[in-house]
Amino acid sequence: MGYSMHTFEGHLAAGDPESAVRVVLLPYAGATPMSLLPVAQRLPSTCSVLLPGLASARKKAPPAVYAEAVADLLPALESWTDRPTVLLGHSLGALLAHSLLCLMSTESLRQVREVVLSGPPSPATTAARAAHPERPFVTRTPSDLAHELRSGGRLPPAVLRNSDALEEAVNLLGLDLHLFDTYVRPRRVPESRARHHLWFGLDDSLPQDEVPLWATDLPSPPLVRAFPGAHFFLLDRGEPGLELGRLVARAAHAPARDG
Repeated sequence: MGYSMHTFEGHLAAGDPESAVRVVLLPYAGATPMSLLPVAQRLPSTCSVLLPGLASARKKAPPAVYAEAVADLLPALESWTDRPTVLLGHSLGALLAHSLLCLMSTESLRQVREVVLSGPPSPATTAARAAHPERPFVTRTPSDLAHELRSGGRLPPAVLRNSDALEEAVNLLGLDLHLFDTYVRPRRVPESRARHHLWFGLDDSLPQDEVPLWATDLPSPPLVRAFPGAHFFLLDRGEPGLELGRLVARAAHAPARDG
């Protein structure tokens, strides 16, 4: 995909803003809007890609709890769904996508053609695990997170060697994991008529029994697909990007779905 990029209000936009199809990619915990850029780069040039940030430039502060993150993103997502839209979220981003769908207006929902929930724990499991601490870094200390980042193999060695960069990564991950810890399960099922997809990595530690647990929180049975790889299969493998490209192509020709 050849495209230009620009940032606005803490979000990243890529591609042709006048294109017929919009793709919104919601990131995982500890990510920035740039983190899912490799996924965007595999998409066709016939779409506009938006990669939201959880802390907008206007607020200059991250959301304090999960519900605040949803409330912050909702107006932006409503404004972006002005054309056929494919919505993908990975892990934390998948839960956010689901919660946002539960609150979106009927007019916006009609534009959402495909929803991809990638590597997500189910709402039931996440709600059961949410301890709702009063502040971040209670469930997991900064030293716990630093150890996780060092052993996870996701950060460049230069970041791990730089104390300031590592501290920033720890802070970002801790604040985002606090959203998991303060998760509130939506009280209703989304009224979306979009096709819902559940994607998992074959080697992910997330148990496969999460798949049936999603059934009660979706408006229709999801299309389930497992890809080679672990939790970050979306970034590590080319197949998910190709499949996402096929969904984008289909969205361009699919009629609006009445809710």
